[in-house]
Amino acid sequence: TRGINIDLDKIPVDDAKTMALWQRGHTEGIFQFDAPFVQQTLRKMRPTSFLEISALNALNRPGPIAFIPQFIARMHGEEAIEYVHPKAEPILKETYGIIVYQEQVMMLTRALAGFTRGQSDTVRKAMGKKKLDLLAQLEVKFMDGCEKEQTLNREQAKDLWEKFKEFAKYAFNKSHAIAYSIVANQCAYLKANFTPEFLAASMSSNLNDTDQLALFVDDAKANFNIQIVPPDINISESLFTVRDGKIIYGLAAIKGVGTAATDAIVAERNAHGKFKNLTDFAKRCAPIMNKRILEAFARVGVLDSLQPNRAAIFINADAILSYASKSKDGANSLSLFANTVEDDVVEDRLSKNLTRVAPWTFGQRLENELAALGFYISAHPLDQFKHLIQRAKLATSASLMELGDRKPVQVAANVNSFSRRRTKTGKEMITINASDSFGNIDAVAFGDAAATFAQTLSTENVVLISGKTSARDDRVSIFVDSITPLTQWVARVARKLTLEIYNKDVLPAVKKALISLPHGNTRVILNLHGADKTASIALPTGVELGATTAKDLIALGIKVEIE
Repeated sequence: TRGINIDLDKIPVDDAKTMALWQRGHTEGIFQFDAPFVQQTLRKMRPTSFLEISALNALNRPGPIAFIPQFIARMHGEEAIEYVHPKAEPILKETYGIIVYQEQVMMLTRALAGFTRGQSDTVRKAMGKKKLDLLAQLEVKFMDGCEKEQTLNREQAKDLWEKFKEFAKYAFNKSHAIAYSIVANQCAYLKANFTPEFLAASMSSNLNDTDQLALFVDDAKANFNIQIVPPDINISESLFTVRDGKIIYGLAAIKGVGTAATDAIVAERNAHGKFKNLTDFAKRCAPIMNKRILEAFARVGVLDSLQPNRAAIFINADAILSYASKSKDGANSLSLFANTVEDDVVEDRLSKNLTRVAPWTFGQRLENELAALGFYISAHPLDQFKHLIQRAKLATSASLMELGDRKPVQVAANVNSFSRRRTKTGKEMITINASDSFGNIDAVAFGDAAATFAQTLSTENVVLISGKTSARDDRVSIFVDSITPLTQWVARVARKLTLEIYNKDVLPAVKKALISLPHGNTRVILNLHGADKTASIALPTGVELGATTAKDLIALGIKVEIE
């Protein structure tokens, strides 16, 4: 999108932006380095050279992975570097005395036991293919050779040989590690220097993988502060694109739509201009549309620029398709709603004749986005509380990893799902899958409390979870002590309530809701949005929020923000 041609073979291995990306562990989408454990390891490792990155690529295998903590400790001078013999130092120096590559095993057999190149290659093959009889012969030869070369005694040689065997089970050769790391560095360079474009391309490569798309969306927003523009019928392409540093969501990534339909829609738009209104869209896309696609578009707001009432499009899908069908049959100038020839497009007659229906509330919009995309795109249920969460210094999914193990924690969470079962010992257990504005949160509880939590979660999905962290490998989860509806907590600690009102018809209901509240310390600001300007009104007295105040106001279709 920038008109820049990049020669991959000339990408440097010491680019400052790229090295900073490695050190932050922001490697989602980077070949061989996108697993959560590797991201965490990179943050601990803080590599400063390409060779250290290559070493991590080789170490991240089932056998050598056990040496990663020692490698990092030696790398940062927290542990002394030891060599089994001075002759081993030139071979193991770049990996801080730790065997990382197959080639190092071969070189050590030559340096310490006098093996020829052919014999050392036989060691590699025997270990790789687990030829036990041959390994037994080579072990004796290695111990004899070490004695002869006067490098190691038989006990030391046997101990080193056992390390060879354990390491070689999953060992990686350096040539492969370097080659893989070159490709990884090319990806990292593109991500560090052309971040929106890299992420858009990565998303386009994972159109049908909802979980992976959600990770890329979180990565873009949380780690790179890149705005994701929701899919729009007059802006989006089939795939993800970049405009002015923002990522435009691709139409084909919406569940149940597919590239065949979206390619045809985009081709029509490119050939004859943007869609003027809902009537124009229905006429021009008649051969393409079906109910599944139209409802998916309504759920996620693809047609917002033509008809902002998503509920109206969803409820009237059959009527819209009927109109489109008549247009497809040749009635380009025939009005569906009258027996006269009219220009339906100019009047947007289709929109005017839709069955009237109340717009979806903020919560309903998010629920439908989740159904169509698998995650939230325009907002998250906790966004309205983000300033309050920050002020109260609650943990977030982004900060859990930094807390460590068995630390007290409180986190606001939107519970996506939970399940109950019994452990092998018959103890009640509940596992909770939740999220916040930054990512996913996993929690678990045992015993009698699990049933109580399940009862709470059956009616409340936006909650305050209190407990202790449990750090295991690359993940931090929460052992739950208590779960409280978040609105109850909000009612106690909120200082400011801001209401964004776009529909003046809801004002009487807003007034009724607010005057029913007792006086308190929470200030109330109303932002009344008109066609050309916004008027802000601060209520003269504060209120005390009730447990359901925020939920009641959201149900009116108002955007609520609490601080």
